[in-house]
Amino acid sequence: MATLDNITNNIANSTVTYTAVDSSGLAIVLQISGKTFTNSDLPHYFCRVNNGTAFNPSLWQSGASIRWTKSGSGYNSNTPILLYDDLTPPARTLTVSTTETNATISGLPQSVDVETNLQLTATAANGYEFNAAPYIEFDETILDGNGNPITRLNFTVSNDKLTASVSINLAECNLDYINQCTALNIVAVAAEIAPIQTEIDLETSLQNATISGIPQTVYTDTVLNLTATANTDYEFNTAPYIYGLDTNGNPISLPFTVAANKLTATITADLSLYSLNSLSVLTV
Repeated sequence: MATLDNITNNIANSTVTYTAVDSSGLAIVLQISGKTFTNSDLPHYFCRVNNGTAFNPSLWQSGASIRWTKSGSGYNSNTPILLYDDLTPPARTLTVSTTETNATISGLPQSVDVETNLQLTATAANGYEFNAAPYIEFDETILDGNGNPITRLNFTVSNDKLTASVSINLAECNLDYINQCTALNIVAVAAEIAPIQTEIDLETSLQNATISGIPQTVYTDTVLNLTATANTDYEFNTAPYIYGLDTNGNPISLPFTVAANKLTATITADLSLYSLNSLSVLTV
């Protein structure tokens, strides 16, 4: 009795533990790691001989193995044997990591596999925005839904830069394009929203004095460094001041510091500390 040497085994995680062939027929025994077979399993496993009709197995060794037998002559050690099943293997799971800086990612399933349809949204934290698009980075090259090789897929950022979204059906991608893709990293980094510079009017009301240090343009976040100088034969008995109203209508009064000789007065005023807008008017 000889063994069968021309077997193609397409059953996952299985081992052919015994083969025999003689003038009366052939026999094959197969095991799957960690599995005990029942009668309900048997219709899913097949053996095809000489590319002919497949025949079904029977339980063997109390279900620890399955066995195919085929009666008849004309078989030998080189007879082509194909083992296969009709089971759909579970989709391969991917390792997923996230980097969320001043942002959150929503829509991520608890588990992601090679057939997951990802629909993700990144949301910037309050006071932050996406100056750069969030992205998905794959550890190996894949094909996107259009057949283009990629290792990185950018989110689409909204016009207000506060959210970003991406959609990719991994089932439409070839995650084994070059090497097997096993992991992806989702990165969303939002930056602090820069304050908007708003120009405001700065007027002067001078009597017997001059003001120096006024910038050509004054914004709501300008730091003013001003010097008032009394005209000849005059002095500051009352401190000059900056006056105006904030956006809530509250008065702002910022006095200069008068020099001991009363001939000059200075002030440093950080306008960003006050609620000003383009309608604010400050008078010196």
